[in-house]
Amino acid sequence: MRTNFRSFAGFCLNELQTHITGIHPVVAYLENIHISKEEMWKGRENDTYSFLVLERPANAPEGSLFDSKKFKDSFFEVLEIREVKEASVGVAATAFTRTDKAHEAELDTILTLDMMDYMKG
Repeated sequence: MRTNFRSFAGFCLNELQTHITGIHPVVAYLENIHISKEEMWKGRENDTYSFLVLERPANAPEGSLFDSKKFKDSFFEVLEIREVKEASVGVAATAFTRTDKAHEAELDTILTLDMMDYMKG
């Protein structure tokens, strides 16, 4: 994949690409590694990779934390979770997931999550 160093994605999208290819786009650029779209998706054609911003519920009790384990156990393949401890941000966590064809219905589940189910404390 050819990348212009001035156009690297923000807000963790570089990491999403890293989860797909195993190579961070900045490293690919600096080391002159070119991955074609076909190479990137080979063997992954039926997979969906997602970057999720999991909002902190407005009614979450003060001091409550995101239950990473419960979230990870609820879905097919959670690749990474980054908890956000600062409640004022309004985000409980960000997550990277992979969903295969057999678990495709969980994509709809993710879109309609009740985040209170994943808060503890």
